Amino acid sequence: MSDFSDMFRDPRWLERKEELLEAAGRLCEDCGPDASDTDDVDVHVCYYPKNKSVWQFPTQALKVLCKSHMAKRQRFERELRKTAAFLSTADLGLLVDALEKVGELSPLDRSRAMEAVRPAVKRATDTKWSGPDA
Repeated sequence: MSDFSDMFRDPRWLERKEELLEAAGRLCEDCGPDASDTDDVDVHVCYYPKNKSVWQFPTQALKVLCKSHMAKRQRFERELRKTAAFLSTADLGLLVDALEKVGELSPLDRSRAMEAVRPAVKRATDTKWSGPDA
């Protein structure tokens, strides 16, 4: 494929995309069963693995999302990349390790883990944080 956008018109991608939409029941993965509009979903590419065409991407790189969650996710992913610029390489590695571990949890445990993090983030952003023992 000479043009990046050509990948998204390739029949192999269109077939893979349809498989993903069908597997998700044409429901937004973030809205879940509460989704009201099954026509308003598309496949979002969360990251681009090296040396692969979009139809070869692992399933975890792709999410079925409604237009609203797609826009929010794109914004959050941009902010995450922007925020990563402020971290040292070692801190970024720790964050990636932590996120990978959270991602391996069941949805309920993942939700509980994220809720446990909220107070620490609030403390760190409400005051000048000098460490966990401050």
